Amino acid sequence: MSFLRGFSVNASAGVLTFALAFANQAYIARSLGTEGLGQFAIAVTSVTVAGIVFGEWLARGNSFHSGRESGPAGSVWRNTVIYSLAMSLVFLGAALALASVAADLLKPVQALLLAGMAAAVVAQKGFAGILQGRDRLTAYAVIPLLFIASYLGFNVIGLGLLQAGVTGVLTAWLCGACLAALLAAALSRARGPADRWLLQATATVGSRGALSTTLIFLLFRSDIYLVEYYLGTEILGVYVIAVVIAEMMQRGPNIAGAVLLPKVLRVVDDDHVMSLAVSRGVL
Repeated sequence: MSFLRGFSVNASAGVLTFALAFANQAYIARSLGTEGLGQFAIAVTSVTVAGIVFGEWLARGNSFHSGRESGPAGSVWRNTVIYSLAMSLVFLGAALALASVAADLLKPVQALLLAGMAAAVVAQKGFAGILQGRDRLTAYAVIPLLFIASYLGFNVIGLGLLQAGVTGVLTAWLCGACLAALLAAALSRARGPADRWLLQATATVGSRGALSTTLIFLLFRSDIYLVEYYLGTEILGVYVIAVVIAEMMQRGPNIAGAVLLPKVLRVVDDDHVMSLAVSRGVL
């Protein structure tokens, strides 16, 4: 797929995702109120941090190995399945421990929901990375669109019909993330054995790119914990609305980079002419 076509498809999906995310955020804010929104922001930020720490290197490494060579595609997919299942057990154990330690702050069912959310994020990142590396940008663009659309739909049920509060929003988030992860797994599926050495190589390559992403996210979102600690969850509920809008505004450059990456991996842009043109356009 050419860069312009890939960018137009992903940009269109990004605009639609932005619109649905904005509507979803407004609906959650109106339904939960500022205090409930603050509690939800802490939960989602924690899940996102876990997803980045344990899943970003997998996404980056999968993109690299899927884009550079087609031979190990099945092994990359199989490794992602095994790693995602293993992390599900790790997150489950962490949730059970957290529920017993922080029982006054977090309900047991909410701790389990957070574990499922983190596992779904890791899986979604890994499988989406395979799609990106293979230059299957239409499928890559559909994943976040499915997530936000189903997330909004489940929120209508959880908040509008069941009046389930923060637990309802977490459940809706988990359902949407699981659907997106399953779709990404189905679209990226390939046959091949598990390869421990390939997984180690994936971690080596992916961790280099994931480091900058993790640091940027922590710099951008770690202040949420400070706002909650010093000002309380009600003020955090107001503050997080501005943070979400700011995050949505940076999607444009991210889309350009996501479309350009498989071209670079497949040595389509070996002379860096396309990369230079895209960088100038983004600036």
